[in-house]
Amino acid sequence: MTATIITKTPQCKKVREYISYYYFHQSNSGKTSFIYYPHYKKALTIYKNSSISFKKPCSVVKQNMGIDYCIAYSHNVSHPIHADILGPFTKVGIVFQPLGINRFFNETIDTFYSDSIEIDFQPFANNKEFHLCLNKIFDAADIDKKVEILDSYFSNHQKKFELGIIEKAVSLIVESNKKISVSDLSFSLNISRKTLTRHFKKHLCCNPKEYIDIVFFRKAINIRLDEMKKHNLSEIAYSNGYYDQSALIEHFRKLTNMSPTEFFKSTRKVKNLETYWKFIK
Repeated sequence: MTATIITKTPQCKKVREYISYYYFHQSNSGKTSFIYYPHYKKALTIYKNSSISFKKPCSVVKQNMGIDYCIAYSHNVSHPIHADILGPFTKVGIVFQPLGINRFFNETIDTFYSDSIEIDFQPFANNKEFHLCLNKIFDAADIDKKVEILDSYFSNHQKKFELGIIEKAVSLIVESNKKISVSDLSFSLNISRKTLTRHFKKHLCCNPKEYIDIVFFRKAINIRLDEMKKHNLSEIAYSNGYYDQSALIEHFRKLTNMSPTEFFKSTRKVKNLETYWKFIK
């Protein structure tokens, strides 16, 4: 069969505060290749009986029956990543809200993070209860049952971890209709740029400008690919706080290695949620 992808939002209201959606991706033969792009939402990707190797900007997944689960954390704010999955695979993706994953361990995320893809991400890879949850998920044949199992795990394992100022900062960025500057953001929060940057590095592993740029890059994609009206590049640039169309083009080239026109022609939405991949035959 060709690869299949099914996306589902959490059914538990409590879980939806922290998890945007799940996806279930599998194939029983051949090679699957695609490119994915920077995002301000972070994801866990769990492969069963497979191993992952990563050398920027490429990841390779190979079947490995000696490994129960490979649990990778994806945090990418600067460049496209080419993914090759060699042979059959079964995986589950968990896409978190902007600060959602931070709610499921007590340490700050910079404790565990070192690269765009963190293979065997410690808070989950070393978690026996999570592995028991994965056994149930991969044994379940029904997708809704898998969602129910995931919802149950995440609703029962949230930590009382106060994010404070960074939560306010992210909310201001994501909910803004205009591209906010780092100076305006620090002024709104009544803290220095240095303090603001420290919070971003600690909880999001990037600086405020990188985060702002990624949020509005993704908003531009959503406007062009997710809405019924096909906005032109000038409209997209204006509505997302770019100085002009040239600034939009320059930013897209930096993050995708393509012009916006090339990007929009070659990239498609995966199912009904905000995942956009370029599939390679």
